[in-house]
Amino acid sequence: MFLKEFAVSSKDLKVTQKYQLMDMEIELGEDSSLIKASLFRGFLQRLTKVLDLEIARRYFALNLFDGILTVLGFTVNYFFLGGRNPSVLLASGLIISIGMAISGLTSAMLVEYSELQKELNELEKALFRDLDGTHIAKAKMATALMNALVNAVAPILGALAVLFPILLTSIGIIGFTQAFELSLFLSMLSLFLLGVYLGKNAGSGPIVYGFIMVLAGSATAIIAYLLGAV
Repeated sequence: MFLKEFAVSSKDLKVTQKYQLMDMEIELGEDSSLIKASLFRGFLQRLTKVLDLEIARRYFALNLFDGILTVLGFTVNYFFLGGRNPSVLLASGLIISIGMAISGLTSAMLVEYSELQKELNELEKALFRDLDGTHIAKAKMATALMNALVNAVAPILGALAVLFPILLTSIGIIGFTQAFELSLFLSMLSLFLLGVYLGKNAGSGPIVYGFIMVLAGSATAIIAYLLGAV
């Protein structure tokens, strides 16, 4: 990411640190405080983490979970209220997921851009340099957009996992009751696999994580059933 060189002057033995980041070189002399270098390194570390998709993976897992549970609850409630129109269920589920996607896109874009802009402003103050137009600023925008897109796509994918069997019944491949049962199965399977992934990522108890996710899905389905049966 950057080159670090040390130049020692024979006149005053002054050590100058030069940081070069792509098209930008920054010099920090002995009169610069350690805070400036620390801010710079901290910003680069955060930027690298984001571009390594750590935050994007977190967004994806959270919003995939939200998408599955939200549409699952709606589907169960619709079924036990006596609804049997696959087109209505499909359209409603997609509208819900699209609303979540727009919400996720907007909120993540604003939050990510705000946080990265704050860090960039602090870095500019420490270095007494305008960083607009540099690779850092461009990477900041790309990072915010990437995380926002992940935040938007995840709930739609979660909804599709629940609604896929409903699509099959809308084109006459299976009956509505079969589609509903298959939807429950795919929802729980998706939640279990997501839990396993999170458990492996945490380094402990993937099966436990999976069952916790399934328990959350079951609780959502039961509450939706009770509300629909009233």
